[in-house]
Amino acid sequence: MEGTIRRRFGKSSDTPPQPTTNNWVSEEEPLRRASPYGSQSSTIISSYDFLNVILGRLFETWAYITESLSSWIPSYILAAVVPQITPEMSSKMEEFRKGVTRAYDKDNIAHEELLMILWKEAHPTEELDSRISDKWKSLGFQGKDPATDFRGGGIFALENLIFLAQRYPLQFHKYLEDQYPRERFPLAITGLNLTMLLFEILGWGMKRISSAAQTKNNLIKIIFSGQENIERIPHLTDDSNYYRFHEVYCLLFDVFDKEWIKAKGWLLDFPKILESTKTRFEDVLNRSSSMSQLKQNCI
Repeated sequence: MEGTIRRRFGKSSDTPPQPTTNNWVSEEEPLRRASPYGSQSSTIISSYDFLNVILGRLFETWAYITESLSSWIPSYILAAVVPQITPEMSSKMEEFRKGVTRAYDKDNIAHEELLMILWKEAHPTEELDSRISDKWKSLGFQGKDPATDFRGGGIFALENLIFLAQRYPLQFHKYLEDQYPRERFPLAITGLNLTMLLFEILGWGMKRISSAAQTKNNLIKIIFSGQENIERIPHLTDDSNYYRFHEVYCLLFDVFDKEWIKAKGWLLDFPKILESTKTRFEDVLNRSSSMSQLKQNCI
């Protein structure tokens, strides 16, 4: 995906866009946006980030130790420190995996209808001049036909974006329209990358990442334990596991947004910010074994 982003938006040697008086904000503005504490946010966020890094590294180290020693630690001891996945959770996850890896098919009327729902959520008063249109780029797709961008994430990545748009419309339109310090990120492409990032933490996807056992198991427990029901939204697959994944996806999107603001990102920074988002979200997952804990730790 890094290659795709670079081909679309230029090489790493490109000069970053120059700020204008209309879209430039002060050094402290990103901190005010990310914090409820107003003008004193700079000091508070700085202290919070330092503490968060320290705690994250401690949890990461502990997760590494438990994973490394799991070959000889008795199972009854390991169960006390690493969340254990029940056969029922494993079964739900495997069924889920088969369902969400369906490719997007532009000849499938239901898939095309979902795509048009996303357009209406983004631009409720604007009509597309044709199905193949440059207007799709305003949503953060790379070309005239968004169907070509759904590699890897498939139709489920589109459902993730629709859930975000309909469950959290203010958040969705902030990502779509807000003026960031340098440049806003491409919403659709970002969403596709975040869907695949969650797939990879679960152990499947286009590439494998080395998430610690505690990180992966906590995510599995949050999605597949069935402990929290999410309000249903029309048009999306009616499955509780899908909806819990959607909710986690929205929390991950918020983490990415904060990382983008903190880095004063522009498009050539995308791979680096995606990696820092992964690191921060894994730190949060290491401290979260339920949806309520995850929401609290993402604040």
